[in-house]
Order: sequence, then structure tokens, then C-alpha cells
Amino acid sequence: MRRLAGLLVFALGVAACSSDDSPSRSNGELVGGNTSSVEERSLSQDEVAMAVAVARDRLKNQGASVSSATAIMRPGRVVDTNTGHRCGSGRILRIKLIGSFPHIVTTGHPVLKGQPVPDFTVRALIITADASSGQVCLAGVQTAEAGEPQPLADATVLDLG
Repeated sequence: MRRLAGLLVFALGVAACSSDDSPSRSNGELVGGNTSSVEERSLSQDEVAMAVAVARDRLKNQGASVSSATAIMRPGRVVDTNTGHRCGSGRILRIKLIGSFPHIVTTGHPVLKGQPVPDFTVRALIITADASSGQVCLAGVQTAEAGEPQPLADATVLDLG
């Protein structure tokens, strides 16, 4: 059971370590939705409420302390998921939570012998959810390996109060 949990955390870490914030991904995550204007990324009040609910649900029982919570909306569908749920409404919420997540561990990636081991401490959660249902279709982490994580560009700041 412990090994399975470790593999799951590793898989989530790999998904997020290779993550970027571009609308189209070569691995088939998003279909359609090349969004560039701030207006198209703005969240309605309902979408903000949905993003806050999704973020709070993901943080439940994590013992996390979040210093930044941001979200954007973009058109598209997630066809390759790591949660078993598809996001098919045509509107995708991307949520990024930056902070300390003591209950989430990733082993990172292999490091060549003699090379310094990067900082694989989880610094951010990256969540992709369907804007209509709130169903999470992708979940990943970001480590400090490439520097400190930054909030999503042109995003709505979420109050997780």
C-alpha cells in the first residue's frame, strides 16, 4: 500500500514537473481553446466560487499553508486525465496553489551520479477542473527545482479564507 501511494505521488509529480501554462499541450491534455485575451481568462462569480470550492476540497486534510491561490478559465476539454474524470464541458479551470504541503511528497526524477540533487519539495499544487461540474481531471505538483513557483499569469486571486 505504501509503495502504491508513493507511485501515485510520483506520477502526480511527473505530470506537474513537466507542466506549463500554455493552452495546448502536446500530450493531449487540452483539446481546442487557444486563449490569449484577459477577458477570455476572466472568471465569472460562479467560476470563482467553483475554483474556491475545488481548492478547499484539495487542501482538506493536507495541513497546508497557502501563500497564493490563483485561477484562470480557458475553453477546452481534458481528454487525458490522471484522476479518472474527464473535463468535457468545454470550459477548464486551472488553479494554482502555492505554499507548504507537508503531507505531499514526490521523489522527483532520477539524478545522474555525482550531480546535485534538486529540491523536490512540493511548493505548489496545480489543479485542472471542469468549470461546470468542479470535477478535477488533472492534479499535479510543482517543486522548487526550477525556482520558486509563480502565480498564474493574468489570473483571478482566490480568497480561501
